Amino acid sequence: MRLVAIDVDGTLLDSAGTIRPRVARSIEAARSAGCLVVLATGRRLQSARPLARQLGISTLILVDGAVIYDLEAETALCEWCLAPSVQQSAVELFRGADLPPILLESPAADARIFAGPRDLDNPETAVYLERYARQGNTVVRVPMEDLPRIPRVVSVLGMGPEERLACLVGQTQQRQELSTVFWRPWAAGYRASVVALGRSGVSKGQALIWLADHLRIARDQTMAIGDYDNDASMVQLAGLGVAMGNAVATVKSVARAIVADNDHDGVAEALETWVLSRDESRWRPGAGELLPEFALRGRADSSLEAESS
Repeated sequence: MRLVAIDVDGTLLDSAGTIRPRVARSIEAARSAGCLVVLATGRRLQSARPLARQLGISTLILVDGAVIYDLEAETALCEWCLAPSVQQSAVELFRGADLPPILLESPAADARIFAGPRDLDNPETAVYLERYARQGNTVVRVPMEDLPRIPRVVSVLGMGPEERLACLVGQTQQRQELSTVFWRPWAAGYRASVVALGRSGVSKGQALIWLADHLRIARDQTMAIGDYDNDASMVQLAGLGVAMGNAVATVKSVARAIVADNDHDGVAEALETWVLSRDESRWRPGAGELLPEFALRGRADSSLEAESS
């Protein structure tokens, strides 16, 4: 394997939010062996950067595939921003559901967070924005009517009661111009249910394939490891897709292999078995179950244009 993409929450991190020692050692060994290890996460640059620095990783797939970022050069290799008309649709969808929209600016710009007036916040949004402001992030308040015109936005978020967001997802999934990720509180570090709307076709899988093509790495030399719905695309599109033992059914159904959960070094098992072993097709008890009769179930949409930086 020459390129491995690893999800962060629920995959790289254990249930306590830490990187287990064996996992860190296996990533270091894979990198020393010449494998490019990247983090592929729904997180923004500010919260992904410390983890990448800790592991010596310099390439990040951020905001569920909307940005591929080079930490060494401190620049985006490419980004998929929302077109103004699509951004307006996303803002209107949230406003129509009585959910205040939050806009995430590309890290290739200033990585700011934009929101409407404070008096329109719901409790979940207020907590989220206050927490991120305390962490040193720039939160910009603008009139609600100005949100559709903010440039270089890579995602529009809304948060609130799970039932209301579930109803909204039913609407957004019918909109071909949008991609949708539905986060529930148990799935990541959020303290509320969250819906993230991005550009159509944007996913971790699309970003992984773009990066592999950019680096001239063959598909069969790529591996992706994940646990949640937003990881399914890269697990499906990678040469070897690996589901964590704690993965949701959506991810396990498209995976070629299943390893231990995030509290039992699943990432390390995958790297030790299919990156650090000389025989990449090898299976050994306790190191990962290679599922039979696997066939690639998808291909990247090469028509999705990226804005390269």
